[in-house]
Amino acid sequence: MRKKLLECASVVTSSLGISGLVVTALGASGLILGLSGKVVVRLGEALKTHELTIDKMVTYGGNAGIIGLCSASCGAAVAWFVGDKLDCFGELEEASQKHHCSGCAYFSANPYLPCAVNPHLPQNCKDFTAH
Repeated sequence: MRKKLLECASVVTSSLGISGLVVTALGASGLILGLSGKVVVRLGEALKTHELTIDKMVTYGGNAGIIGLCSASCGAAVAWFVGDKLDCFGELEEASQKHHCSGCAYFSANPYLPCAVNPHLPQNCKDFTAH
C-alpha cells in the first residue's frame, strides 16, 4: 500500500511541479517580450499601434508567472504533506513486523482492530495461521 501511495504522490507532485514550471516559463517569456516591446515602443513609433497588446503581454505575463510560482509551491506542499503521511505508514509497517502475530494471516497493522479473530492478541493463539 505504501508503494502505491508513494507512486500516486510522486505523480501528483511531479505534475503540479512541472505545470508550475511551465506556467512560470510562459509567464516569464511573456513578461520579457512585453517589456522588450515597451522599450521598442519608447524608442520608436513603429510599434505605437501595438502598445495596447504589449501592455496586455506585460500584465498577463506577470500574472502567469505568479500563478506558476503558486502552483509549484502547492506541489512542494503536497510532496511535504504526503511524505509525512508515508513516514507514518512506514512506522506502522515497522511496528507490525515486530509484533508476535505479524506472521499470521488474520493479523493487520490496523491499530484499532489488529486481529478480527482475537482482538486482544494473546501470546499463544490457537487460531494462528501462517500466510
